[in-house]
Formats: sequence, structure tokens, C-alpha cells
Amino acid sequence: MKNSKGKKILNKKTKRKNSQKETKQNILNSSDEKKKTTAKYMNPENFEFCKKLSKSYVVDMYPNSFCVFKTIDDKYILICSEGFSILSYNILNNQKINEITNAHNNSHISKFRHHLDKKNRRDLLMSISDYDNTIKLWNLKKWECIHTFKEIYPKNRLYSACFLNHEKDNNIYIVSSSFAELTNKKDIYPIKVFDLEGKIIKDINDSQNKLTMFVDYFYDKKLCKHYILSCNGNYVVSYDFDDNKIYHEYNAGTVNKINVGSSIAINDREDVVQLIHSNLSDTKIKIYDFHKGTTLKTIYGGARVYEVCLWDSEYLFVGNRDDIKLINIKEGKIVKSIANSNAGGLNYIGVKLLDHPQYGKCLITQAQYGQISMWCINH
Repeated sequence: MKNSKGKKILNKKTKRKNSQKETKQNILNSSDEKKKTTAKYMNPENFEFCKKLSKSYVVDMYPNSFCVFKTIDDKYILICSEGFSILSYNILNNQKINEITNAHNNSHISKFRHHLDKKNRRDLLMSISDYDNTIKLWNLKKWECIHTFKEIYPKNRLYSACFLNHEKDNNIYIVSSSFAELTNKKDIYPIKVFDLEGKIIKDINDSQNKLTMFVDYFYDKKLCKHYILSCNGNYVVSYDFDDNKIYHEYNAGTVNKINVGSSIAINDREDVVQLIHSNLSDTKIKIYDFHKGTTLKTIYGGARVYEVCLWDSEYLFVGNRDDIKLINIKEGKIVKSIANSNAGGLNYIGVKLLDHPQYGKCLITQAQYGQISMWCINH
């Protein structure tokens, strides 16, 4: 009996061990499959046209003529303009959420910026009209204008603006830029910084970069420092926000025209912070070492580069005249070109990313005649 009982106990232990081994193997196999599946779904070379989202009126063929984002209450929103109105759509079902008519007093709206105000649990939208020279700040929870920034540049054209979330003083600022070369006065400051109530915080004067076509900011988490980024066709300049001084000048020097649409992206890698610059009068994209101010490489981006958008630290999407290019940054070459007549065909002036709840990481584009579309990885 003892032997029989002993055999039963051994058999149970053996079965338990075998079962545990099978479970571990199943987990490993499942993990391997998941890795393969994830690798496939996360490979930007597998992108294809998914669907049309909306059609927007395009005022200028420059970056930020629309914006897409996830709200504080987990909605997925597309913001664009039509005539003098601001339109908002639910990206998940492509249904219109709201329309703000005559948002800028019979003036066309050229650009939008979004900021997630986590402190006050609200979504802020900035609408920019370089026709009436104003910026309007909207609280999207109630769809109400909470402040209008009027006549920021009385004798010049307001051209770009962005939010700056200051990590140290826990404040949100608005940074604006203009065509300062239209006057010879020395007291013209192309870059201004405001608080959300419209109070001027500081001016930034730069004699070398009097035409600021695009402005943005970068917060270096390692150094705990804020930088303003400004560019046109020939120049890229970074400023130390707190010291109010030029940090570096990056001489693009690729075209004679400075008053052309330009865009900037920051690739915050572990080994080096890369500043990526493009302009629509050139076929080249320049990549700089942000902190050293030196040129790292020049990449061909296709005809008339409108906007650049980082997929991750290794890949860059480029919207240009003919199609959308995918560039391997390390190799410095185009690895894929994508286009679709349903997405507008030519002149992809806007290229942005959105983390979609169903499709995962998606590409949102806008073509010259206003068609906004979504591109997904081929599942």
C-alpha cells in the first residue's frame, strides 16, 4: 500500500511539474507571438491609407493648420477650420462635435495649437489668425473663449505661436512670433511671451533672426531647462527661456528665401538631442546637435518639404509636394513613400501622430485642398 501511495504522490508531483512547464512554455510562446505581432503593428513601413476624416479650408500651406489630440476625458478630437469657423470632430466616428462660427471676426484661421492643462483638468485650444492679427484661447470643456490676444504686432503680421508649459514655476505661457523685418525700427521684437491672461512676460530680440516663421519649445528633462525654438528658411535659433539669451544659432543656409514655411522637431535621444529642421523651398532636411549647435547630417526629404513628424527616435515622416516619405534617421535615407488619391493626392502640408484606441499609432495628414485623412499600419 505504501508503494502504491508513494507512486500516486510521485505521479501527482510529476504531472504538476509537467503542467507548470507547459504553462511556462505557453507563456513564452504567447510572449514571442505578441512580440512578433507588436513588431509588425509598430513597423512604420507597414502604413497604408485607412480613411478620410474631414475636409478643412487651407489658408496657408504651413504647419499646424489642424490639430489632433486625446482630451482630458479620453475623447479623440480633430480641430480644423472652414471659412471663418472652427470645427471639431470625434475621430472615432467622424461626427461633428461643435462649430464656432465667425471665431475671428470674419478673418480666416490659419493655425491651431492644443495644450493639456493637467493642473486644472482642461483642454486649451489656441486659434491663430494672421489676418486679424489675433490669438484666441479656448477652454474646450465649455467651448468658450477665455481670452483674446489683440494687436500683438501692430505693424507686423502675427505668424506663429505655441504653448510653453513651464515645469519650474508651474505656469503655462503663450509664445508668439512675427514678420519683424517689415519695419526698420529697432524696438521690434519678433518673439513675445504672454501669460494666459494676456499680460506680457518678456520680449526676445534677435537681430539675426528677424523673420520668425515657426516657433515652438523644448523642455530638457535632464538639464531641467526650457528652450524656445525659432526658425525660417535660413536660420534656426534656440533661446534659453529663463536667461532670455540665445543658446545656439544653427545656420541652415540652404535657400536664399527666409520667408518660407518651416518646421522643427526635437528627437530627444539618450545619446544626443537632435534638432530637425525643414522648409518648403528646399528638398533637404537638416539635423543638428541641439546642445552643441553643430550639423550632424543632411537628408533628402523630397520636393517642397512642408512638415516633419517623428514616429520614434529612429524614423521620421515627411509631408512634401508629391507624397509622404518615411526616413530612417540613422541611415539618413528614405525607406518608403506613400500616397493615395483618397487622401488628397498631392502637397501633404500637415503630418501628425495620434495614438488611436482601435488602430494604435496612426498618422494624420492634410493635403493641399484640405482633405484630412488617417493612415494605419496594415494589420
